[in-house]
Amino acid sequence: MVSRAPSWNLFYKNLGSNLEVNLKMQTIMEFNSSQVNEDVWISNLGKNPSLAMLLVNGFGKLVLLHNVSYLQENLFCSEAKVLGLCGSDSQAEVYRIDPKSASTSLELPVPTWRDLKGLQPGTDLNSIVVPDQNPPVARFKNSLWIPPLVLTTVLEGNSLDPAVLIPALSLKFQESVYDFKTGVRISVGDFQKTCSCYYLGS
Repeated sequence: MVSRAPSWNLFYKNLGSNLEVNLKMQTIMEFNSSQVNEDVWISNLGKNPSLAMLLVNGFGKLVLLHNVSYLQENLFCSEAKVLGLCGSDSQAEVYRIDPKSASTSLELPVPTWRDLKGLQPGTDLNSIVVPDQNPPVARFKNSLWIPPLVLTTVLEGNSLDPAVLIPALSLKFQESVYDFKTGVRISVGDFQKTCSCYYLGS
C-alpha cells in the first residue's frame, strides 16, 4: 500500500491525532494485559482501528505493523484475519496475522527495571542478565499495542534491533508527554517498562 506522504514515517509523524492518542497510553497499556482474552482483544482492535503493534515472527525477529485492522470472517474471507502494514518507506507490504496467535499470552523472566532503565546507547544487551533468583516476570501478549510516540520513534530509528531501540525509546520517554490543554504531565514509565521487557523477551 502506498502512503499519501513521501513515506509512512512522515505520514505518521505529522498526524494531528498523535497527541490525543498518546494521552491514552494507559488505555493502550490495558490492551496488552495477559488477562485480556481473545474476544476482548479483538473487540479492542475493532473499536480502535489504525493502531500499531510489535510482534515476534516465527524466526524470533521483531516485526512492526502499522495501520492495523481486523477483518471478520465473511462470504469472501473464510477465516478472520488481523491486517497490518509493514514498512516505513512510501510502499508498505500488507501482512495477515492469525488473531489467536497475536492475542496469545506470554510470561517471561526479564532483567530488573533498574538495569533496563540505566541502559546507555551502544550497550551490549548480552551484558544485561536475568537474575538467577526471583527474577522479575513480564506478562503480556504475543503482540504489543503501541501509541504513536513509540511508532514514530521506531520508524525514525529505521531498525528493529533491540540494542538500538531500547536506548532510543528511553530517551524519547524522558522527554515526557504533556496534555497541553491542562498542562498535566502524563506518566509513561509503565509503558516504557513494558516495551523494554517485550524487546528483551523476544
